[in-house]
Amino acid sequence: MHLSIGNVDTPDELIATAFLKARKTASKHRGSMANKGMNRLFKSNKMEMMKIVVATDTLVNKLDGVVAAFPSLNTMPMFYQELVRCTMDQDLYKKSLGAVDWAAGQIRKLAKISRDKIRRARDLDSITYARNSFYGRAASVLKQIKKELAYLEQCRKILREFPTIKTDMPTVVIAGYPNVGKSTLLKALTYAQPKIAPYPFTTKQLMFGYAKGLQFVDTPGLLDRPFAKRNAIEKQAILALKHLATVILFVIDPTETCGYMLPAQLELLKQIRDLFSMPMLVTATKLDIATPEQVKEVQRAVGKDVIPVNTTTKASVERLLNASEEFVRAAQKAS
Repeated sequence: MHLSIGNVDTPDELIATAFLKARKTASKHRGSMANKGMNRLFKSNKMEMMKIVVATDTLVNKLDGVVAAFPSLNTMPMFYQELVRCTMDQDLYKKSLGAVDWAAGQIRKLAKISRDKIRRARDLDSITYARNSFYGRAASVLKQIKKELAYLEQCRKILREFPTIKTDMPTVVIAGYPNVGKSTLLKALTYAQPKIAPYPFTTKQLMFGYAKGLQFVDTPGLLDRPFAKRNAIEKQAILALKHLATVILFVIDPTETCGYMLPAQLELLKQIRDLFSMPMLVTATKLDIATPEQVKEVQRAVGKDVIPVNTTTKASVERLLNASEEFVRAAQKAS
């Protein structure tokens, strides 16, 4: 998901920008009114009216722009909706956008009242008072939404870190313990350096690549240890993957050089099966150092459907890629 959301200004920044622009615009037009026979009251009326119009347009456009730039949570793909639940307070997000929209409406109302007062004014003091009153009340409205603006700026930074995943594309999510060869396998399957994007809720990174119309995703830190050892945010992130994955590709290291014994890897495989309802393809890696007996042991434990892969051999990688494509096709037909 790619979002172009600009910085959310603070009330002080909004006020400074709007009032400065109003003053500069009025100053620019003041010269054009010189020597035209206008009396002082008429000129003041025009200048102060102009300041209010410019300040109002600037503030309202800024506030409306904030509301328009942030995505509606209900229209996001489910994958991203789950990520939002991991990282934000949805109710506060919606209330904050509502508060910004309210502020824009209030400033419009205040501007209309102040313009009407200036039109009816019969002396300079009344005109100045109407303009100052608008400035003060508009500033007060903005300060009332200070916390909401600050929260939206925080949300903007989080949304900016969301990985750009193609949620409408068949996706193979790679799972397995650390150091079993997932990253190496991803690189081999996608024929290139995979793209890397940070998780918004951890310091770890998401890696993804593409081949044969499939999106392959490796999620370090999520599907690489027992579910019971995860915190609430990680559990929610796994739910996000459930909305993304078409097929799970579980990677087993038969050599156990990853630091995890085969029984532990098989237990994680069982847990992943319980978590995800979609088809699961199992592969055994590190064939360049694995013995035939080690591979057979995996096959005996999991079943003969295990596809061994040697990432240094193109034919072996192609076989796994074709199998992934077949699993995806079968999953799409079943759904």
